[in-house]
Amino acid sequence: MMHNHSIVSSQQKLAEKLTILNDRGIGMLTRISNIKKACVDKDPASKPAFLLEKNLEPTFKQIVKKFPNFEKGTMSQYSNLNSWKNDILKSLSLYYNTFVDLLDFKDQVNDLLTTIDACQIHFDIAINFDLSKNYLDLITTYVSLIILLSKVDDRKTVLGLYTIAHEMLNGQGDPSFPRLGQMIIDYEIPMKKLAEDFVPHSKLIYECLQSLVPIYKQKNVTAEEMRRNLMLNLSACPNLMLQPPFTDTINCDILSFEIIERWIILCTPLCIGYMQHQNCLEMFRNVLLNSHVHTLYRDDTILTHDFLLKFLELVKNSSAKKLIEIVKDTQLASFQNARYTHREKRQFLRSALREMSLLFTDQPGLLGPKALYLLIGLSIARDEVHWLLRHQYLHWFDTNKPAKLTKGMAKEDWMDKSLPELLFLIEELRTLARKYVQVIQRYYVEYLSSGDACVLNQHLEQILNVLPEDEAILLSSFHSTISSLSVKQIENNESINLRPLRLDWFRFQAYTSVVKLPFCLNKNTTLAKTMNTISFHSKMVDFIDEILFETSDLSLFCFYPNLFFENFHICFEYPSQLRYSIGFPLLCSHFMSCTHELCPEERQFIGRKSIDFASKVIDDMARETKDIIAQICDKHCELNLQLDPMQSLPFLLDHIKKKYRKDTGKKQNQQQQQSLVKPGNESIRFNREEMNFLDKMNMALAEWCYALNYTHSIQIWEFTFYPKEYLYTKLESLFNKVMVQKCFVEVTEKNEKFRVYLRPSEMLNIIDSYKKILLTIENHVQIDITKAFNNVLSQQSQLIDSNGNATLTRHYCDLYIEKLLRNIERNHVIYLPSQKCFLSAGKVDHTQVEQIQHENYINYNELIALCEIIGVVGAKYMIEQVNTLIYENLIKLKAIVSQNKEVLQSLRINFDRPDMMKELYKRLENIDLALVSLLNIGIYLAFKDMLTDCLNEILEKRLPYLMLSAEEFSKNFSDPKFELLVNEMSSSCGFKTNIDTGLYQIIKAPNSKTSPDDEYAISCLMMVLLAVSISRLTKYDSSQYKAELQAHANNSHCIALAINTLAGCLFYDMGADIQRNVQSRLTEFLALASSALLKLSLDVEVNNGAAGQNGVLSQKEQLNRDSVYIILDQIVQSSPFLSYDLLESCFPYALLRTSYRQILKKNSNGISSGVSNLTNLLISD
Repeated sequence: MMHNHSIVSSQQKLAEKLTILNDRGIGMLTRISNIKKACVDKDPASKPAFLLEKNLEPTFKQIVKKFPNFEKGTMSQYSNLNSWKNDILKSLSLYYNTFVDLLDFKDQVNDLLTTIDACQIHFDIAINFDLSKNYLDLITTYVSLIILLSKVDDRKTVLGLYTIAHEMLNGQGDPSFPRLGQMIIDYEIPMKKLAEDFVPHSKLIYECLQSLVPIYKQKNVTAEEMRRNLMLNLSACPNLMLQPPFTDTINCDILSFEIIERWIILCTPLCIGYMQHQNCLEMFRNVLLNSHVHTLYRDDTILTHDFLLKFLELVKNSSAKKLIEIVKDTQLASFQNARYTHREKRQFLRSALREMSLLFTDQPGLLGPKALYLLIGLSIARDEVHWLLRHQYLHWFDTNKPAKLTKGMAKEDWMDKSLPELLFLIEELRTLARKYVQVIQRYYVEYLSSGDACVLNQHLEQILNVLPEDEAILLSSFHSTISSLSVKQIENNESINLRPLRLDWFRFQAYTSVVKLPFCLNKNTTLAKTMNTISFHSKMVDFIDEILFETSDLSLFCFYPNLFFENFHICFEYPSQLRYSIGFPLLCSHFMSCTHELCPEERQFIGRKSIDFASKVIDDMARETKDIIAQICDKHCELNLQLDPMQSLPFLLDHIKKKYRKDTGKKQNQQQQQSLVKPGNESIRFNREEMNFLDKMNMALAEWCYALNYTHSIQIWEFTFYPKEYLYTKLESLFNKVMVQKCFVEVTEKNEKFRVYLRPSEMLNIIDSYKKILLTIENHVQIDITKAFNNVLSQQSQLIDSNGNATLTRHYCDLYIEKLLRNIERNHVIYLPSQKCFLSAGKVDHTQVEQIQHENYINYNELIALCEIIGVVGAKYMIEQVNTLIYENLIKLKAIVSQNKEVLQSLRINFDRPDMMKELYKRLENIDLALVSLLNIGIYLAFKDMLTDCLNEILEKRLPYLMLSAEEFSKNFSDPKFELLVNEMSSSCGFKTNIDTGLYQIIKAPNSKTSPDDEYAISCLMMVLLAVSISRLTKYDSSQYKAELQAHANNSHCIALAINTLAGCLFYDMGADIQRNVQSRLTEFLALASSALLKLSLDVEVNNGAAGQNGVLSQKEQLNRDSVYIILDQIVQSSPFLSYDLLESCFPYALLRTSYRQILKKNSNGISSGVSNLTNLLISD
């Protein structure tokens, strides 16, 4: 008889069925949970279209009212569903089949539970751990499924619609619907029906719960008791550091406390009649005191006390009354006190896990003997995090929370400002376990093959004779399996699979847990505890990832997105938590572990959700780090600005006032006694603990950088995140935006908006300040910030950046070309060659809102800074823009030449006939416009030369060897065929060339309107026009030469540069004798210009003689004429094609000496040291 019981139990395959049904139950929970959320979700996209049809709402109400009794002849009542029937079947088939699967799952669970009852299995979680755990898991999963089913709002509508549509299409309803409909009706009040169903099984359930009492008592300890018992304290006994912990309930030690409580809460109502034992009642009371929210599945929870009261009030017996009293007594206490108990426990866990992490990091070899402590710590920490999430959601977001019990509670009461640290420590310990997985595997392989194998062999020798044949074979296979393990398998990375061993041990428990068998496991507790220990040790060899999942999975955050981000933002509020913020993106890697193969449709959704969460969190971290860096940079720019020479003015004025008061004996009032704060004052401190703004920012920066630099990459689903790349992108974007934003300020004055641009030197100081600070980031994070500088600066040298926004090159080109160069004549600006700058000589026009001082922007130092900022490419673009301006004025000159073509041709051939020249000169039109265009060209060329010189200086500083090679090449290359290319290379390097290649290419661009011969003729006539027009300058007082400035007031000194540059570009011809061609044209220009000027002098003498003035000019007229004479000398002096011999042949040199002498005599108070070339000219006389 006893033997028959054993055969029956072994043939039922209880272990296999429990394993399969538990896994299937989790899949069913996943599917039901998704259906519940889809029915509740207010998003129209999550529901089928027909469920949102307003005209179908009466039909839905009728279906719910008649459910599940739809008589066969009444389908005409639902005729308005006829057009939707195909859509209904297609859209609701997944929902309907899920409910059918649930019905099938219910039947199989009931069959298995009945079989277990018939086999008279004895449950004790400390002995047959796997059997008891799977039994309790199956019951709680089943109960959770039924409760979730009752919470699906549209379950009757969905099932009714489907069966009606099915009958419309097939002539009959689905065969499963009658039983399915009855199940829905039966479980309207789920716990009442479940209690009735579980009456036959209640004794076994109570037996399981009773076995939990010592385990629960062991786990339900306060933080103070943990400290007193030195729990999780590895360093408390240094002499036992290498000794593994010895426990008889090793699997129970890592069992989730949350799961145990869930078993108790959901199983107690199923065995109320047996709940008489004081220990069980006390355990039940402690569970209710510990928490007032428990999990059904994921984020589906129950308010424990209300849930139990509603059920217990339906039960009429003495046991129920006792339980009601317990529930009512503990409800208020749970709401008021539980949070303090758990807060203290989390505080203890932070310190314990921190110490554990430091110890394992320093001595990873301890992970072998102390791995159990790691798993226990992770399990407790995971339970505490889950507890906090459930209760935070209830008190922060749940609208159904009990108002009376939560009255007076603030949000801060349920906030844990150190939660990020706890999450980080969990992740750090998980990472250590994975990193040193071979250390753990080697240790437990040796433990199994030597220690465990010997102990098991001793048990085999004692009980082998009394064991049935099948059980004896199983135990022998256990011994042989663990004895054959070798460390070499780990060293050679061989795959070790001990899952068959654990499944056989599960089978062994099912076979030997029958009460009336000759060999019963509960009578051989030593063997059971030994095998439970061996089972755990085997998991540490081939099941480490899974056991880490069981003890530290935090995928629950996926279903509490609001709490996820609320707790993440704690890091922003508390600086001590900044470095632990990286724990949140690491958590996102857990999310995919909550998916199940029975619900593949949610895998994509959760995957995308995990990616979105991680991306947002890392992006927020990088953005916050970027903002802190920006604040530090701005502060450094502010400090740097204090050292600007312009900032010294208040101190000078203050010094003068103090000296004046000292001399006059006047006293200072209280306000005057307040001295100015000098630069560097922020560095003075009397106590290092006092932190200023920069100290706080630098500490925050170090913390954020620690977080971002904690891990190289984060693998989430099918994607890999690189936190440092997020920071790199943000910093590159910051540097790019700052360069543009800082270059100007939008100002509104007199209802007009305009931009005030920073001087390039100021902008360069800002850029240098940012670069210095950004370079310090490399001390915290391993990123190549120099690469970011190169990328940004190369983009800023273009007109637009990679985002299509205007760059510094575009802004400064607009400033220099449109606002400065084009307005030089209107603003009376003088170019000073000796000082290499432009000087505003006119009065300030107060009627204009926007006033720009040219000397602040166009001087050598500012252009050097400009070239540093915009680089070679930007400078080249600006030069091209200047060439465009020159070409525009050249077009104007050509138009004037065409207008005066015949007169100019006559002037060209009659230059030696003064009378004829005089008459022809009077017939010229728009001479003043020609002079303006010529002066503009000269000014633009002067600016271009300054910019080219600055570019050359920058390149020689940055690329000295390359520049030296380029210079030698340009000087020694003599092939005329490639002279233009060489000149272009030299111009790009900033070297002076005889031919302005850039301007030449614009001038010589293909033009279909005119032939080359016509262009040449116009160019020759243009030189004639310019030559005869120069004498016109004597009529303007602004043409006077200022010796102290070495410049004409109207920039006439720029004519020399214009004439020589235009001559080189207009008369350059590939393959011809360039020197002779240009020289002949310039010689002709000198002849015409000198003839016009000498004729002017002769006319003055004749006119004055006729008037009886003895040929004497006024002093002003004489200075004007002498100033214009100097232009001829400047033309020859700056020309590579002319010489003084050519000038002497057409213009008396003595006249030039006299002109210089008269000008110097007039400006005797000027600075003569700056005119050395003039002095040398006089000495040579």
